[in-house]
Amino acid sequence: MSTYNRVVAADENASLAPAVRARLATEMADGTSEVGAALAGAFATPASVAGKELGYSELVAGGIIGTTSNRGVLVTGVSATVNIETRPVVVYFRGLCDTSSGVAAVIYLDLYEDGAKVARWGSAGDGTAAHFVGITGAARRAPAAGSHTYTMKVVSANNTSTVSLWHGVIYPASIQVVEL
Repeated sequence: MSTYNRVVAADENASLAPAVRARLATEMADGTSEVGAALAGAFATPASVAGKELGYSELVAGGIIGTTSNRGVLVTGVSATVNIETRPVVVYFRGLCDTSSGVAAVIYLDLYEDGAKVARWGSAGDGTAAHFVGITGAARRAPAAGSHTYTMKVVSANNTSTVSLWHGVIYPASIQVVEL
């Protein structure tokens, strides 16, 4: 039973009910009163909510980014710059990739944080035909508080086979940063 209901129940005639109701309403509306401060704290929206998307970038314009380099080529147009407070984040990165027809090639998508490689996900072709595969990687990161930029590169593992990242409306290349 609430305090208000106890007060009303204790007063057999309920003659205090209007006065108690008015006082309670006044205190609830005043954030500096004991009642108002308690309610404000109980229903406050936290500054940082777990699972909140901090940044997202995708490349939907149709095209192909290809390379034979084992150093990779930057996936231009996909970059997420976010402000991280104190919580760790998960960075998801994805793209539709393929290897050259008839070549046993390995393709990687590398994730970069502020210019430094922090994760790699890949797939191998079997050497008999073009190998299309959707690569989705995820990396849990806990960088220092502040602004951080995430990018990705498409990489040919053997430095000779052509590998490509395809992008378009149906299969966008993307980076998403989610706070834990």
